[in-house]
Amino acid sequence: MKLSFKQDFRKVPLLENVAIRKRVVSLVQGGLQIPLLATLFSVTQSTINTWLVKVAADGFGALEDKPRSGRPRILSDEIVQWVLVTVRDKTPQQMKFSFAYWTAGRVRQAILDKFGVKVSVWTVRRTLKRLGLTPQKPKFRSYLRSIGDVKAWINKQYPDLKAKARRNGAVIVFADEAGMRADYHVGRTWGMRGKTPVVVDTGKRFRWNMFAAITPDGQIHFRIQSKNAKAVSFIEFLQTIQAEQEKPIYVVVDNCSIHTARVVKEFLAESAGNEQVELFFLPVYSPQLNPVELLWAWVKRRVGQQVFKTQSELKDLLTDAIAQLRKAPQVVQNFFGKHSLRGVFGAWRLALARTKGGKVRPAGAGWARSPRWGSSLRRWASVVGKLASWPQRGVKLRAGQGCRVRERVLPLAARWPESSSVREVRGVPPCAARPSLTGAMGTGPMGPGPGCAHRHPANPAGTGTGSAQPLSLSAAR
Repeated sequence: MKLSFKQDFRKVPLLENVAIRKRVVSLVQGGLQIPLLATLFSVTQSTINTWLVKVAADGFGALEDKPRSGRPRILSDEIVQWVLVTVRDKTPQQMKFSFAYWTAGRVRQAILDKFGVKVSVWTVRRTLKRLGLTPQKPKFRSYLRSIGDVKAWINKQYPDLKAKARRNGAVIVFADEAGMRADYHVGRTWGMRGKTPVVVDTGKRFRWNMFAAITPDGQIHFRIQSKNAKAVSFIEFLQTIQAEQEKPIYVVVDNCSIHTARVVKEFLAESAGNEQVELFFLPVYSPQLNPVELLWAWVKRRVGQQVFKTQSELKDLLTDAIAQLRKAPQVVQNFFGKHSLRGVFGAWRLALARTKGGKVRPAGAGWARSPRWGSSLRRWASVVGKLASWPQRGVKLRAGQGCRVRERVLPLAARWPESSSVREVRGVPPCAARPSLTGAMGTGPMGPGPGCAHRHPANPAGTGTGSAQPLSLSAAR
């Protein structure tokens, strides 16, 4: 089997490099053949034999990285380990710093304060990179948010709401309001290096305020107005939703003041008799639970890249964007399947779905066999990340799905042998290409179970009663 990708272990973080060595030796001791492991991990068979000799003589400690020749490192192993734990698990505020971001200069200052060791910023950057740390844009989260309330909404309140809606024949809608000003711009454009492109716009600051509500099946209710969003406008919007749905509606909103105003409570009390409108509130400071936020991002991203001169032109662009979404309900359905909402709505298939010709194409074997996979190492890393996250998301493949993942994924996928949910080569079923931790097919959690109907060396009849046989390199080919 010819592989186009080779793992350069010099660029692998030190801790991960040692873990890979121990993992390979453990798999060999478990019964897997050396040629197969050499192919999976992109190392030579002689290297694996060297690791086996060292372990046989001095144990697994012999696989640890030894001191190398050259100038000794300024930072000791103790300092490096402290840097890893501090930057990975702690915030600057916990270390009694006034800033919120870890930068190389601030890590350098923390090392100087803690150990009295003075190093350059470049040394700190190299150390952070060697530890597998990268500079990233952080997410901001309100300290008033209650994780317990969020979990209660996901695990108890929302399932109870869905059950109540089924009993009463009601429709669940998620609602929110937003505004857009004329000076809101988003996105990038190409231009000459060192010369920022100029886009001419009106320079005025007129705006429109909008209400929107969406349902899990892709329906959109929309209202736009020039006046400020107040409680009276919210009541009028609820009446519009009620007239369009012609059935009881359960409206899920945040804790904005216009949703809890006195006039809104009076309106709900009047509607309590016929049970037509009922309000349910999300946990405080938890916008990630409201899929309407994704609708606003979709609309503003498209309108924010266009130029308009008058307030009426801006209104036309906003209504046109909503009209486009109404023609593509699968896009609205995808809002309920994004990562932050997947645990609430259980719509991972919608999140992974691709649209083609205006129709939803469910993710599955077709997604895994995409022919565009052979172009970029960055794409390989993205694919392996998705494969490794499937067990945590509870994704299970039916028999015959995803059986032709390209063999080029193997060198990367093998770096997560304990968590990968799909690891196979062309022509070999996934259950036959996943060795168990003991090295025998069908004896571990990753081997073919009783429901396997594939034909492979461990189950030649395809009867779902896989036998314990080691996977050979010839079988993988």
